Amino acid sequence: MPMAGPGVWTGLALAEHTGQDRERRGLALPEKGPALLDAAPGCDAPGVGNVATVVFVVVVVCVVVAFLRRKGGGIVARRGLSIGADLGTMADKPRVRVKSLIKAGPDSYRVVLTPEADSAADLDFVISLSEEDFGFDLLHQWRRCESLLALVVPPNSRLVRLRSIDDLQPITLTRIDQS
Repeated sequence: MPMAGPGVWTGLALAEHTGQDRERRGLALPEKGPALLDAAPGCDAPGVGNVATVVFVVVVVCVVVAFLRRKGGGIVARRGLSIGADLGTMADKPRVRVKSLIKAGPDSYRVVLTPEADSAADLDFVISLSEEDFGFDLLHQWRRCESLLALVVPPNSRLVRLRSIDDLQPITLTRIDQS
């Protein structure tokens, strides 16, 4: 049988070989000639599949990039989502210092905050706090160092959020007073 090289069958040789095997087994197909096997010379099905896969991946990547660009700064920090965002938010918030921290009862303390602007009145809160809580030592440290703090008091909430301007350490306190 004719071969194009060692171990490589030409389309015509393969057609003749398979035709002979079928005739020998009694399964001969109608003779259509070698034209069916040579109809698309150079057509490589796995190669076409690889090209289709590459094109698909390129299209998906382009769609993802277009989506991220359309979202604007989808990966950029926004207010409330990171330390950089907190720094931007702190510039808008009133700044205070801890003036005093006095025991007001079991597991409660009176915190007096002095605003940075001298013309404003002191803020006085009774908060839920025990000596074992993390915030106890932190408030005492801020009072001793006279650290400047950003203050957030959400409307209609019993929470008081303080964040140090110097080291960005946050603390959230729960008010137990009526004001």
